[in-house]
Amino acid sequence: MIIIRIFVISIWILAFLNHGGYLRAQQLEVNILEGGTDTLDFGNIRTVDQDGNPKVASVTRRVLIKVDNPTANRYQVIQRLDNPFLSPKGEALAAGALKFYVDGAQKQGIMGPTSLEPVAIGDRIIYTSDNSGSADQFFINYLLEVKDVLSKGRYQTNIAYSITER
Repeated sequence: MIIIRIFVISIWILAFLNHGGYLRAQQLEVNILEGGTDTLDFGNIRTVDQDGNPKVASVTRRVLIKVDNPTANRYQVIQRLDNPFLSPKGEALAAGALKFYVDGAQKQGIMGPTSLEPVAIGDRIIYTSDNSGSADQFFINYLLEVKDVLSKGRYQTNIAYSITER
């Protein structure tokens, strides 16, 4: 049995900008659509049935990101992973076991990646707005490849999303 839990840090007001003597804020809203409300939880994954046959090849989860930008300045949304996925025993989830892609933007912003890529440690730009800094929403789709999980356990890490002017 493999349990994967990713703690997602929801960030609402991240950038305050002084425009004409008053503050205007870009807002980033994170909504977990599958696998929990405040954590992206892949749950208890049974990799084999009682006869030892493979049961699950992969598990998917989806997050909706909404950006409100009254500043009209161009912005980027960044996904940050500071640490590897670790079990309480200190075992790391295999590199590349968790993959993601971005889709569903409503405006003319640039999404990336649009096909599956591993979630890697560090900052990753996942969305760049159009030149007008239009408000938008999009989905981050996560796929856990069960075959890449080396040993059973509860693996955890933090993924943070932030917004910055570009």
